[in-house]
Amino acid sequence: MSKTTEKILLFGIDFLTINLTFLLWCKVRQLMHLFSETSFSGSIKLSLIVYVFWLILFLFFGLYRVFFTKSRVDEFIDVVKIITIGVFIIFVITMDIQKDVSQPLKTGRLMIVTYWIMMVIIVGLGRVLLRTIHRKLLEMGVGLRKTLIVGWGKRAFELFNWVTMSKAIGYQIVGFITPAETRGKSKYKNIPVKGKLDQLYRIIKKENIQDILIALPQHSEKKLEQVIAQCNGTQGGIKIVPDHYDIIIGQVRTNQIYGYPLIEILPQLMGPWERIIKRLGDIVASFIIMIGFLPFWLILIAIILIDSRGPVFYSQERVGRDGKHFKVI
Repeated sequence: MSKTTEKILLFGIDFLTINLTFLLWCKVRQLMHLFSETSFSGSIKLSLIVYVFWLILFLFFGLYRVFFTKSRVDEFIDVVKIITIGVFIIFVITMDIQKDVSQPLKTGRLMIVTYWIMMVIIVGLGRVLLRTIHRKLLEMGVGLRKTLIVGWGKRAFELFNWVTMSKAIGYQIVGFITPAETRGKSKYKNIPVKGKLDQLYRIIKKENIQDILIALPQHSEKKLEQVIAQCNGTQGGIKIVPDHYDIIIGQVRTNQIYGYPLIEILPQLMGPWERIIKRLGDIVASFIIMIGFLPFWLILIAIILIDSRGPVFYSQERVGRDGKHFKVI
């Protein structure tokens, strides 16, 4: 299952379960004579409005960030956390301060607890069902991610054996990358050596590698730095056997993947909501600087035109996230 496919399915299952939950909740309120909207079309419109709220909340807290090896328990816990926050927000937004504070909450207001329970059960189980299907497909060998093991020897072979036994993790080992020239065998259990460390970047691009598992010997600091440098500009995820944790402290996140301790090397440690806030801050600050200092910029433009030939703005090509090239001004 590709990242795009996984995201489409996540959006789809949430759309169905969130709207189903709201419509069922409306039906319960109608049966208790607590809901003013009686037409089905009216309920659908309200349901879609509520769905947009949940969509924004789920995006904000990163529930659509792809976790290829995320467990069903972790998935359910994350969903429960975000639903709890969302229901609390709805409760506060719809609160009538004078009535709800001065007197006991009415049954209609307390029905929001029922909505929370229904959301947890239906949306949570929808996510768990999707992860279960995904895991079964992986165990059948469907949708495995092309993976390289960087290393050669006992440590690399142990990692390979574990990956081979743990189909649900989703890795398909297509080759090894050796830190030095290999002597004797150039295959391990029919999996070939694809090349040496200085060829890693080219091999990743050529083979369309999606994940890199590092199993270098101890005291391989320079080689580890070389691996990370070679992977820069690629979209492959990098995970490492824990011995090298202290070498790259501050750039990693520990991750227990199906019982095997690996460390995930991340280019970005901020959560989705942190990135959103930072991005908004960048845009607002840039807008204030550009517009607020516009007279100053116009004076600078005039000085540049008088002082030198050529364009006012200097642009240069740079390499950004995932190796994408862009023009910086």
